[in-house]
Amino acid sequence: LMYCTGGVRCERASALLKQKIETEDDTKSLGIKGVYQLQGGIDKYFKQFPEGGLWKGKNYVFDKRFSHAPAKVEAVDRTKKVLGEDEVAKVEQVVDGIPASAADEILGACEGCSKPWDMYRGKRRCPTCGVPSLICRECFDKDKFGVKKLGRDVRCDLCITEDVRNKQQLREREEREMKEYENNIKQKLGEKYEPYMQRKHAIT
Repeated sequence: LMYCTGGVRCERASALLKQKIETEDDTKSLGIKGVYQLQGGIDKYFKQFPEGGLWKGKNYVFDKRFSHAPAKVEAVDRTKKVLGEDEVAKVEQVVDGIPASAADEILGACEGCSKPWDMYRGKRRCPTCGVPSLICRECFDKDKFGVKKLGRDVRCDLCITEDVRNKQQLREREEREMKEYENNIKQKLGEKYEPYMQRKHAIT
């Protein structure tokens, strides 16, 4: 299932994936039975299911909001900011039809201390790949005031999982993967046009 915020990027990505399934053996070997996309993207899904439906967590967006969630989950967040978390817990367990605890479900983690966190702030990026970093307020303030600096070892989850430790290593891997892809394409084109070239050579 392909999805994006407004249904535009996944339209292009799903078309590319379908083409790769038809033309590339390594993509065929993944065993993908079909490619589907969420019509209208996450934004339309949230409008149709304001309590969240099957959605968990928040959706990252490329503007000053940083992320957005289903309307009723965002209402809980706003209520907590106005009344305070303790007051919401004491006075009202349900806000706009959903439990206040629904807004507490955080799927991300601070890259500095690993505590649950899902807000992109401070404009810090992973020193290896350059994607925005998830850094909690405490770690951001400690770094800002020199209490505990965020070193180059504080990387995003993907770089840690793939054991990418510096930009040169990332660049070398990308170049290697691009060469492998180009060689694969050249080989397939060669196999496709080889009979034609042999016939042409035989005629001349």
